Amino acid sequence: MKRFIPLLLSLVVVYFVLSGVDKAFTSKVESRYYPAFGDELNDRKNQGMALQEAALKRGDSIPIYGSSELSGTQKPYHPVTFFASWDDGIQVNLVGRGYCQSLIHLINFGALGDSLQGKKIVVIISPQWFSKYGLTADNFKMNFSEQQYLAFMNNTQISPEMKAAVAKRVQLLNQGGSPEVNYLSALYSRGTGPAKGLRLLLNPYFQFEEYLLSLKDKVKSSEILSARNPSPRQGKYSKEKTNWDQERKIAQSLGQAATTNNSFSIENGYYDKYIKDNLAAYKGKMKNDSYLESPEYGDLELLLKLCKELEMKPLFVSVPVNGWWYDYCGFPRNDREQYYAKIRQMISSYGFELADFSGHEYDQYFLQDVMHLGWKGWVDIDEAIVSYFN
Repeated sequence: MKRFIPLLLSLVVVYFVLSGVDKAFTSKVESRYYPAFGDELNDRKNQGMALQEAALKRGDSIPIYGSSELSGTQKPYHPVTFFASWDDGIQVNLVGRGYCQSLIHLINFGALGDSLQGKKIVVIISPQWFSKYGLTADNFKMNFSEQQYLAFMNNTQISPEMKAAVAKRVQLLNQGGSPEVNYLSALYSRGTGPAKGLRLLLNPYFQFEEYLLSLKDKVKSSEILSARNPSPRQGKYSKEKTNWDQERKIAQSLGQAATTNNSFSIENGYYDKYIKDNLAAYKGKMKNDSYLESPEYGDLELLLKLCKELEMKPLFVSVPVNGWWYDYCGFPRNDREQYYAKIRQMISSYGFELADFSGHEYDQYFLQDVMHLGWKGWVDIDEAIVSYFN
């Protein structure tokens, strides 16, 4: 017994040292965090938890979760730019980048747990997520966070059935990734007596692993914030004085000036770079495509269930496609209409709010290219966010 005493004392010392470091860096992140950091698209924010938790604890910003449409923050009607001009405006917190789809957001939400309970958030859904194969393994691994996944699996608020379903998806998409993640996923996926026993046996290890990743996240988040020099907003306008119809007219003129070299209402630079030289090759190219059968629907269903389990208050935003471009590429219009209806049905069945812009396929300048929100599209979403926030 005597030989174990030094070991136990060492463990106690390590525990108190790590606990002290953890508390110190938690305090640093919270004290250094400033609302305008929400304007940044940041991988540490996306794949960690400390920066999101600090923003949620303050409660003075609306988290917007999405994918590639969140870029382009310099655009005049992107929420970052537009709301920054309001002296009493809304501060948003952008979380996401390309290929951050339902499963990535689901794991993130489950990891944050209590921090999101009762909170208003915005989730932007893109039609392109719902391809035949859904989220690919490479794109999943590009945005996957082991820290968030372990926090998700260690969250006692989440049902065992939800954890098992998510584990199966992660096990499928994380092939070649972290062996520890794959092993934990396999244990949850099996659901057998021996697998449950192993999970209980290994639970302290995975909790400690999560703790170390969390500590690393807080240290790096603190360093990021300490390197920033935030400047105050220079507000000029008020949400009460915003004339949304007038803003749409301005957006219309901006879009018109920026889309002069094609008949698809696509921004000139995008058209020149990605389409112009290969236009003929796109004719009818999507005639066999569909958004009606996809693994993404299963991921979205899990996301909706989790939001319900955690008593969250999400506003979902349904973005349209560029109707002229999709018609040229041969993508069946009836298929698109069924996709929009399916999204409406799924979200309404859970009682969540939906800002449905599916009727804007042929609304000039609603999108800026073949898929990303443009001048008028952001105006409408800004207005929906303001209404939701109020």
